[in-house]
Amino acid sequence: MDRQEFKDKLQKKIEGNLQDDLIQHIEARFNSFEQLLRYFLAIEKKYEPENIITQGLPQILNNIEGTITDKESENLLGTYLSAVNKISKTFPNKEVWKQNEERFIVQQQDSVWVAIGKRSKSTFRSVAKLGFRAVQSQKNIFGGNKKAYPKWEQEIPLNKVVSYPLLDNESVLEWGHTLQRIQLNLIRDIEELLVQEREVQKEFDIPTFVSDQKNRLEEEKKDLLKKVKQVISSKHTQIVRDVEKVGTLEWRSKFFDDNRLQVKEEYIRNRFKSQKEQWQFVQRLFFERTKDVVQFLKLRSEIEKEIEEFKVSFEDIFQQSLKKPLQEFLTDLEISIEKIGQRATLDELKTLHENLAGFVEERLIQPIQKLLDKQILEDKTEHLFEDLLLKVGQSPQEVQLVFGTQLDKNPPTVNQEEVEWRQLVVRALRELFMKPLQPSNQQQEEFLSQNLSEIIEIKKIISVNFESALEARDEEVAEKEDPTKVVREALQRILSKVLELNEQAGKKWEQINNAIDKGSEKFFSSLLALLHEGDSKQLQRLNAKYAVKEKTNDWHAVLDSRWASIQDQLMLWSRFIWKKAKKYGADIKVALGFKTSTIQASKRADIATYLSETDSKMKELPYIYRRLFDFKSLADKQFFKPAQESTMTFRRSYEQWKNQFPTNFSVVGEKGSGKSSFLSLVVDSELGEEQVETVEFVKTIWEEDQLLSKIAAVLKVESPQTIEELVATIKESDNRKVVVIESIQNCFIRDINGFKAIEKLAYLISETRENIFWMVSCSRYAWSFLDKILQISEYFSHISKSDSLNEEQIEQIILSRHQASGYSLHFEPDDQIMQSRTYRKIKGQEHEVQEHLKEEYFEKLTRLAEGNPSIAMIFWIRSIREFDENYFYIQPLEVTSVEMIEDLNPQVLFALAAFVLHDTLSDSELAMVLNVKLEESRLLLNRLRSRGMLIEKNGSFTINHLMYRQIIRVLKERNIIHLG
Repeated sequence: MDRQEFKDKLQKKIEGNLQDDLIQHIEARFNSFEQLLRYFLAIEKKYEPENIITQGLPQILNNIEGTITDKESENLLGTYLSAVNKISKTFPNKEVWKQNEERFIVQQQDSVWVAIGKRSKSTFRSVAKLGFRAVQSQKNIFGGNKKAYPKWEQEIPLNKVVSYPLLDNESVLEWGHTLQRIQLNLIRDIEELLVQEREVQKEFDIPTFVSDQKNRLEEEKKDLLKKVKQVISSKHTQIVRDVEKVGTLEWRSKFFDDNRLQVKEEYIRNRFKSQKEQWQFVQRLFFERTKDVVQFLKLRSEIEKEIEEFKVSFEDIFQQSLKKPLQEFLTDLEISIEKIGQRATLDELKTLHENLAGFVEERLIQPIQKLLDKQILEDKTEHLFEDLLLKVGQSPQEVQLVFGTQLDKNPPTVNQEEVEWRQLVVRALRELFMKPLQPSNQQQEEFLSQNLSEIIEIKKIISVNFESALEARDEEVAEKEDPTKVVREALQRILSKVLELNEQAGKKWEQINNAIDKGSEKFFSSLLALLHEGDSKQLQRLNAKYAVKEKTNDWHAVLDSRWASIQDQLMLWSRFIWKKAKKYGADIKVALGFKTSTIQASKRADIATYLSETDSKMKELPYIYRRLFDFKSLADKQFFKPAQESTMTFRRSYEQWKNQFPTNFSVVGEKGSGKSSFLSLVVDSELGEEQVETVEFVKTIWEEDQLLSKIAAVLKVESPQTIEELVATIKESDNRKVVVIESIQNCFIRDINGFKAIEKLAYLISETRENIFWMVSCSRYAWSFLDKILQISEYFSHISKSDSLNEEQIEQIILSRHQASGYSLHFEPDDQIMQSRTYRKIKGQEHEVQEHLKEEYFEKLTRLAEGNPSIAMIFWIRSIREFDENYFYIQPLEVTSVEMIEDLNPQVLFALAAFVLHDTLSDSELAMVLNVKLEESRLLLNRLRSRGMLIEKNGSFTINHLMYRQIIRVLKERNIIHLG
């Protein structure tokens, strides 16, 4: 292969293979970008403008996500290297050419050593030529053939010489940067479109956006293809120029070995891979941010819909209760003034009086009074807040904020920060939207009360003036004293008042409407700006609104912290001595009479104070907080956390029953431990389409016929005479079903004849386990008692405890509810904790201090609650010292409950023990249990109710749940109740 043939073939291969493959790849990439733009046009045609964000954009994002893959990103380099490899294989591994004369001439760009080598080479060649000519001259004399001096040769590994400069190509990396940047810019432009259009409340101008993007892509493609062709052309020139040097003094053939080429290829692959990974990382961050923006815009759309519905409803209340009646009253007043001016008759005056007074009462006073009494406006506002919090609860838990970007670099660099987005959105919603709209801030009650007082005054004016006019209508009086004229003037004054009230109502609605619009816009714009721009300062400003004012760590705090460390070391040496000193010091105090005596306060007053404080604390809490921590109602499924293994135990039992094995299930626990919530949860989540019947024993029964009528009614068995007949009927039926029985502790009474119902119930469950899957709940102490009396556990195959929650579960139950409120927590230490070594070590480090206090608090709370979630919630509420717009301040737990009822007499204690066993008892039932007269039982119940230990409901009494833990502890200490 000569030089010209090589040049022609090289040009053909580079342009036909390498250049064409690159152009084809680039055009394919740009086609994928344009395809995304076509998707944009398609969603505009397919979806209504209001559905583009919620339905259309997720499809676009899915397609964009498909382009951010390793395969797509690596194709450019793969295409390039594959083409280079194909080109190199078309050239021989070894080719010998005659060196051109210029290889012997020193060039200006030659290095010193190359120049010396060329001169030496030229000198040697000149000497060799002289010798060769002398030899040829002698041959010519003797008749031999004269030959020309042979040219020097160069051995060239053409395939490697072609590959080497092509592998040494920085332009491939630049082309990769260009394609990646186009993709990144497309993602950013989509996000920019979403943000900018929504900021000005415009519909998306997708055709303009697509047109602009297509024009930009076309320009970028032309520019990139131009650069590719220029680089490929320059590489062709370079190879043609460099190949002449190979195999000469300038560039030895051995330089082009396989190892060197492999190293260069690995080098460019590694660089391309590293840059690709950084590009993908940045693109992924911006893509996820775009998805978060779409999610937020979707949330915005949903919230705006809720707000719009609220505004319509709220304005309708204003219209129906204020504006419309006032308008109608204005019309009536004008008509009345006109009639009175025409010398109305007595009957007409009476009719006007009745109509106006009736209208004021029915259409003005009563609606406003209803708004005030039922707090309709406040309730609607609270319900809006609740609905919005539920919407916001669908936001991502966390998002990555992107900031500090350097997008001009290749590849770009960014900073990121993970933030608790959902909590931030809840806080911002509450601070920027809900707070200004609060009824107290809008002074709605004051406005309505003021309107009501003025309307009542109007009614009085009407009554006084009309009554005077009616009494003096037939008397002869002067014109200026005409009672009819007085009424007319009074109505004109009323007209002015009503006009003013109407104007005030309009202004009040405008004020509320502006608060809604400004609050929502501020909420959306601030969070959208934070999400879109990733402004870390904006994040700090938002967080600063909710941060606790921490104490400054001045030199006093530093000194105190260091002194605490020194004391910590001293305490290690002095602990033993100190313990002994305390022991002997206490004995000395007792001996000398200095020991502090226990203050015996009135237990009645203490209980009343305790209950009053708890009730007051609940009423002071925000509306959403009261809902979240309502321990009287069934737990919300998203916050309900059953005890460990409870669900698995139920599943094993139910699956065995489904497989024809006679099993049943019972859940046992203290009052308020979530037995009913657990049963409701598993019925909904585990039983599917199973036929489920529910029996709840609200009041105490103990006779067989009471049990029989209740069960037979639920099972739809007609008039069985005995439990045995009911059992026979159930066994004859082929219909298998599930029966839930709640509160079987109410199926007996602690009397010698009070166990018939529970015995028959145990028999019924035992005999029909194959036909009915029985699920029962029972209080913990009643179960323990029945186990000793009837061995109740023997009748149930699977038993679960609902009041065995551990510290982690108690903490989760409390904090999951609290976090849903959007408030933050600040735990406060007591004196004992502040003196502890652990606390003193971390003093001054707020985060560590709060974690330590939280751990201490929940450890103590778990011990006090003894695994009972509702008891834990009561103690939690009592621990709230105060709260502000952003924080709940939690003080250490107070353990003063046992002392409040420690002086109760035995009869009272046994009565309370009866309520612990039975949950609910009437006066007659308690008389049976205690074996006392009915009057004595009633007197005892009234005393306990007046002290707050019992509450009455539907003729029966039960323990006040706020006093449940204190009563249980006293009864345990007196050994009146215990668990076997």
